[in-house]
Parts: sequence; structure tokens; C-alpha cells
Amino acid sequence: MNPTGKANNAPGNNPAGDIDSDLEADSYGVGLTAGLHYRLNDQWAAGVSYKSQVKHKARGTNDFSNVPAGPLQGVYADCDVNGVVILPDMISFGVVYYPTPEWSIEAGATLTRWSLYDNLPIYHSAPFYNGAGAMVNSEKEWNDAWRYNVGVEYKATDWMDLRVGYVYDVSPVDDDHVDYLIPTQDRQLYSTGVGFHWDSYTVDLSYTYIVASEVEYSQRTSEGIFEGNSKGGRTHVLGLSVGYTF
Repeated sequence: MNPTGKANNAPGNNPAGDIDSDLEADSYGVGLTAGLHYRLNDQWAAGVSYKSQVKHKARGTNDFSNVPAGPLQGVYADCDVNGVVILPDMISFGVVYYPTPEWSIEAGATLTRWSLYDNLPIYHSAPFYNGAGAMVNSEKEWNDAWRYNVGVEYKATDWMDLRVGYVYDVSPVDDDHVDYLIPTQDRQLYSTGVGFHWDSYTVDLSYTYIVASEVEYSQRTSEGIFEGNSKGGRTHVLGLSVGYTF
């Protein structure tokens, strides 16, 4: 981050209406993934995996529109931006049971340390904020969250597997910091899929139906959040993956 920037929340408000912001930024990061799998016997196996934190130094631009004529044009001036975001580390646990050679039942849980995501600071360089530049902070204060899953797979033939699954995803956002970025609380995911495999090739197809819990927004005008709610959130996700084993 640029140390000369002023630490401010979004400066100014537009009494005439909304000011539109188009912020785009790019970054890359490096992380570590490690796992351990142990087969206890012919019917039971267990495993644990860890994904490390990933630090992103993003750089991009922020272009503003719908800025009314007057002093606010100097405040909301198009500019370059940069910021640092640390994606949290994750640890997952799982156990699988094979009642017969054709059937497998798996249950697991993942802990994501979202408490590391306490704020989203983005430095806006000059000419933003009348040429002074400014740090725009968005408080997050997210919590560590668990994700629970169970799945069943059936080997229908030597070349086809059938799958169903369920996931309960606990929201990391509390009522005091919920915003429009994640318009939901806890989520439930119902999935089904089929896998094909022959020789060294694999093809997997999946469908997931996501049911999002209702969320209530408390009034936080300085952050652009107004009293209201979001409900009836439903999402359909289709997946396709193709693999080749060397």
C-alpha cells in the first residue's frame, strides 16, 4: 500500500443521487497445499488437507460516473488503485466408508479462517480526493466459518459412477457487517453428478442447486448500506471437467 495515502472512509456523498464506481484490479499469489490420506482397512479411510494463506497485491483502476458538477468532481476523479488482500488458510477433514465395493459414503468438514479478513483497504492515488489521494477502507470483521458436507457415490458400471451430495455452508459474516457483496447468510447446496472413465480419460458432469438463507441489512449510510433484506436466493450451477492420466 502507498504509505503517503490518507486513511479515510469513502469521502463525500452525492446528494443528487448515486455515484457509480467501476473498479477493476488484477493480482496473483502463491500458496501451499498439503494433504494426508490413510486407508484404515477395506471399509474405512480418512484424510486431512491444508491450504495456506495467499497474499494478493492487487493493482488496477477505478472509473467514476454520474458525478454531479461541482466539488465532488475533484473528489471522485478517475484514478489508479492498489490494495493488499490476504485470502485465509483452510483445513479440511474427511472420512469415507465403503459398505460394498460399489458404494462409498463420505462425510467431511472444512474450517476457513475468515477472521483474517477484517477490512478491505484500497488506496486511490491522485487525482482522487482533489489530488491528495486517499485510502478507502471497508470494514469486514468476518468470522471463522465451517462448511459441512456428505456425499454418496455408486459405481454403476466399470465406466460410470453416480453421485449425490449435500453441503451446509455457514456464513462468515455477522449481522453488523453484512453487505451487498454476499447477499445471504448460511447456504445449503444440493448436488448430483455422473462420472465417466475409460482408458486414461475421465469426464465428470455435475449440477448444484444452492438455497441461500434470508439476510437483513442494518442501516450503515457511510458504507452505502441501507435497511432492507435479501431473500429467495437460488442459484443453479452446472459443472464439466475433463481429465487425462499420464
